[in-house]
Amino acid sequence: MKSTFEKMGGTYTLGADGIYYPNLVSTDEEPHYGKYGMMRKTYLKEHRPAMYSLYM
Repeated sequence: MKSTFEKMGGTYTLGADGIYYPNLVSTDEEPHYGKYGMMRKTYLKEHRPAMYSLYM
């Protein structure tokens, strides 16, 4: 039986400890934010730095 991850084309690698780990690719690109997303990001950065740091 294949997992949902495998059905979507994902693969696993067997680790030294005998556990299978998913092969994940990290993208360092920042996601595209719309107008209101950018406004919220700016507001949090200027007025709520603690909350901003949690999200970033």
